[in-house]
Amino acid sequence: MSSRFELESVDRFVGGTVGEPGSRTFYLQVVVGRSVVSFKCEKFHIAGLAEHLDKLLVDLPATTTDAHGFPPLSTPVFGEWSVGAVALGYESSSDRIVIELNEADAESVPEDDRGKARFFLSREQARAFVVNGPPLVSAGRPTCRLCGSSIDPEGFNCPCYN
Repeated sequence: MSSRFELESVDRFVGGTVGEPGSRTFYLQVVVGRSVVSFKCEKFHIAGLAEHLDKLLVDLPATTTDAHGFPPLSTPVFGEWSVGAVALGYESSSDRIVIELNEADAESVPEDDRGKARFFLSREQARAFVVNGPPLVSAGRPTCRLCGSSIDPEGFNCPCYN
């Protein structure tokens, strides 16, 4: 049975990586008080979450955040489970953004045993994620200007050069 989390008042919500470009492991990390919960994810989870949070925030009152750069992940990092589907919403009664993470590859597991995390962010925390998510994603390997693929320092053959 995987872990389930319901976190009402999040103190910190960040994305981060462990490892070197080309072999980085991405994480989403939620901190509530002294509790730290980390979820292994893919680069596209962070990029997509930042993009969708940005779209959601357009319809909400503006925030004033100057957060540049995610603070480092709290260590040691232990991923509870790998993220699959991500859901996002807004709860107007509490003026909070709701994020729900669902465990990857859990279709064969009974629903009551699947990993699920639901937590609530302030608009400021969501805006900080929007500002800091894309630079985290792009900080990896450089991309080829012709095909857009990541350039592996060990060797790279651009398909445009047949």
